[in-house]
Amino acid sequence: EFSRTILINTKFDNRVKELRNKDGANKYLEGEGLPPNKRPFFISLPLKRNMEPRKFKEDIKDRFLEDYSLLLEVGFDDKKSTPQLGFCRAKTFMENLLNEKYNQSLSPSLRLLENVCRKTEQEISSVRRELEENNIEILKAKVHKYVQAFITQIIRLLEGSIIGDPDMFGQTLSEEKSHCGIREWPDCDFEFDIQNKDYKLYGGAQYERLLNEFEFVAHSREFPETSMHEVASAIGSGKSHNVPQFETAATNIVQIKARKNLQPLIDIVLQRTTFIMRRLFDISVEILKREEDDKGISIVSLYEHFMDEIRNRYFCFIESVEN
Repeated sequence: EFSRTILINTKFDNRVKELRNKDGANKYLEGEGLPPNKRPFFISLPLKRNMEPRKFKEDIKDRFLEDYSLLLEVGFDDKKSTPQLGFCRAKTFMENLLNEKYNQSLSPSLRLLENVCRKTEQEISSVRRELEENNIEILKAKVHKYVQAFITQIIRLLEGSIIGDPDMFGQTLSEEKSHCGIREWPDCDFEFDIQNKDYKLYGGAQYERLLNEFEFVAHSREFPETSMHEVASAIGSGKSHNVPQFETAATNIVQIKARKNLQPLIDIVLQRTTFIMRRLFDISVEILKREEDDKGISIVSLYEHFMDEIRNRYFCFIESVEN
């Protein structure tokens, strides 16, 4: 289809002399056997070689005028065919086509360059903001805000709130037991109707469920039998050596046997409470990630060492309370 081809007939000065009438001239200038809308150029070049540039241009012009005059004599279609005549018109057409193709290929590159420039400006602005925010005093203020916001979230989760997304971060009683890795209640083969055991809970609600479970387990245990030897030994000898101290003896027996009977249960309660409290760290951090822009604490959570330090301090505090 010659869609990417420019057809140029050279030595037109020889052919134009053979065109004797209007129809023959028009038929030849239309381009015989060519696709529609594909018209060739017809040019005549100087015969002499090694001409000066100025002389060459003048000779080109003279050649065109000679060809044009011969075509006028046979009455060719001037309006239709003149744009295809002469070296200058072929040159102008190719220059215009080259400029058009250049602009077409340049536009995507310009758009790409504009996008790169725009993205670079955004990155530079982001770096500038980060540099400003990395000012030591600003960072200190943000650290204080973050710690205060973290403590506030812990309190909210303990007092009761759905801000931490219970469906995602909550645990049923069976999930809590399987994830905590803490042994079951000793010598306890009963099934208790623990409140909210099938609901996903965290924070204060999860702790309350643990206390409810502990209450059931503790009440299910029988107080150990007390022998007469233990009673007699507990009474001992009073200061007056006359009146036995029955109340003191009873208190001593109850304290020691209760501690022996309930201490394993209390140890489990403390360990599971620690597990519940430790879980609140990740939940609170996730909440703060969603709210950090509103609270003016952005970027702070990006510092891994800072977050590790908060985690260590928080876990150490929980372990100190447990011990």
